[in-house]
Amino acid sequence: MRPPTKAPLLALSGCPGFGKSSITLRLASALEGVSVIHLEDFYLSTEADFSNPGSIDLASALSRISDEQTGASRLVIAEGIFAITFAAIRNLSQWRVYVDARWTSA
Repeated sequence: MRPPTKAPLLALSGCPGFGKSSITLRLASALEGVSVIHLEDFYLSTEADFSNPGSIDLASALSRISDEQTGASRLVIAEGIFAITFAAIRNLSQWRVYVDARWTSA
């Protein structure tokens, strides 16, 4: 009997407003079996310092990633400003993408 395979993980990071969520939503709608984990859903409180990675409940986020990887997903995307900041998420991911899409004026 073969052990269950884990879905690959894409860690998608970048500054606020650079398009992480938009890219994630497009990927999820274009591909079948994609699970999306928004790290912003794991802030410890609504008064958290959103610029501090210590404000994220990393244990809960990792648990959710693991659940999605061993479930029916074909791909798991973890997106958020700290998605590649955490070594634990970086080490689980097969791909790490930093979105740098600043607006410029012509």
